[in-house]
Amino acid sequence: MGRLIALFTSAATTMNRPLNPDDTPAQSSSPALSRNELLAALVLFLIGVAVRVAFPSAMAVEHFDEGVYASNLWCPGSGFQYPDRHLYAPALLPALIEWSLMLFGSTPWAPMVPSLVFGSLTVPLIWWVGRSWFGPAAGLSAAALAALSDYHILFSRSALTDVTLGFWLLLAVYFFESAFRTLNPARAVIAGVVTGLAWWTKYNGWLPLAISLSGLLAWSVFASREERQLGRRLILWGIAAVTALVVWSPFWWSLPQGYSQVAANHRQYVVGFAGWRDGILRQSQTQFYVVRGLTGVAVIVALIVALFLTPSRSRAWIDKWKSLPPAPPSLSLALPLRLHQTEWLLLAWFASMTLATPLYRPYPRLALPWFISGCLGIVWLFLGTARFENVRIPRWLSVPGTVLLLIVLVCLEFIEVPRSREARWIAGWQSRTALADIAPQVQEVVRRVVSEAGSHDVGGRRAVLYVFAEPGLFFHLPADDLAVAPAGSLDFLKPDAPSTGLPTFLATGPHAHRSAAFEEQVAQHAERIELVQRWPYAASDFVLLDQVPPSQLEVERAKCEIRLYRVK
Repeated sequence: MGRLIALFTSAATTMNRPLNPDDTPAQSSSPALSRNELLAALVLFLIGVAVRVAFPSAMAVEHFDEGVYASNLWCPGSGFQYPDRHLYAPALLPALIEWSLMLFGSTPWAPMVPSLVFGSLTVPLIWWVGRSWFGPAAGLSAAALAALSDYHILFSRSALTDVTLGFWLLLAVYFFESAFRTLNPARAVIAGVVTGLAWWTKYNGWLPLAISLSGLLAWSVFASREERQLGRRLILWGIAAVTALVVWSPFWWSLPQGYSQVAANHRQYVVGFAGWRDGILRQSQTQFYVVRGLTGVAVIVALIVALFLTPSRSRAWIDKWKSLPPAPPSLSLALPLRLHQTEWLLLAWFASMTLATPLYRPYPRLALPWFISGCLGIVWLFLGTARFENVRIPRWLSVPGTVLLLIVLVCLEFIEVPRSREARWIAGWQSRTALADIAPQVQEVVRRVVSEAGSHDVGGRRAVLYVFAEPGLFFHLPADDLAVAPAGSLDFLKPDAPSTGLPTFLATGPHAHRSAAFEEQVAQHAERIELVQRWPYAASDFVLLDQVPPSQLEVERAKCEIRLYRVK
């Protein structure tokens, strides 16, 4: 143990020299960008794109929140906004999804385009951040971990906010670090703008402000007086904070009842410290379940990078281990403290996510900011001392890889997985088309019942179909001859409710069936509704992991069904 402490201390001495304009991890100490390194980064990026866009027919809106974000165009009666959409997320991602639908049509995979783009762009971004902070080997290793992460791929193939938030978060923290290191106000403004974009994406988009401030304050406690300059750096942080608030403020002002309504909605999902232990256990179980073959490949690629790009570093560590005497006991407490400002920022990021993520209901997507900081943390621990070396990227790591990638990309784009097969060996490729497949069946049954009843069209519409608490299904149901509307209550069943003059139907799904309040409402109006048909279906792991731990997936899947009622 003494030798291990001494070895770590020696490495820390190399990594953690005081910051000054002539010796920073992101400036003169980083080797020049070589053609082979750029090719290797490009290969990882293209591989990341390929595994994210593969088998597009397996992608479709299924998650509750996906339906909320993707259905704005189907809600003209509420100002082209899904009812209460502002309670779920700000406007940026829903707007991007609208543009995707207008560009690519109502294809099942169109709502996933923003996440596919930002998820893919996260790969070169994390390469550049890792390279700037810890050197070329670290950058390529981080890119490999992100490109082939089963977890990140899974959410990159969704219409949720979290992958886009992760991109903005990483970019904002990068500019905060750059602003603090160079004392450059322009970079602080950029950090603020990017933080504002993160805030427009998700309500916790202010996270870069918290991460950067906590990292700065922690570093300043142990930095020397000459390098601290805390006042100047706090001013830069203030510039960024004000900029972020200015960027986000138009959406803040647009909230119909202010932010208090949003905060009240979010509080119902907070479990607090009483639920922290169960939360972190559940998040860990989900990670182990989702991690499959591609993540193993990512780890192997990262190890190859470490071994072939930094062999001198490996030999140097072995030599240090043999030659160092046991470390004095006093060093065991002091060695973690003299870290670069960059390392403190990363530690603050990871520590804050470790503390805060399990305080919320354990939705798997909430761990994405945690995952990104973890990728960078791993490469810092294992490759951070290699940043001062003149790393050479072998040609065989880039050129043959490009050829292999093109072959894989062509295969993935033109060979489809049969619908009956589940791609369980790649979590992100599991089919999520169950609701998209059921929707045409629901429409057809509605039309058949209307035809049998001999009802007449009104304004070209044959029936009204309300969809209760199932936005994922609602997204797939609109049709020219059906008036489809989301329903937040069963008030339309009351005797004094306005009549549309059309046959009326009600579609429900698992979110309603889990609610005791909904079942009570159905019982109250039992004389007014009649069950027409049920459709059991196999919901994806992606959706069910929000509700249950991996061990209960099959039990919960067996409960999933869509019901269609006719209003008498």
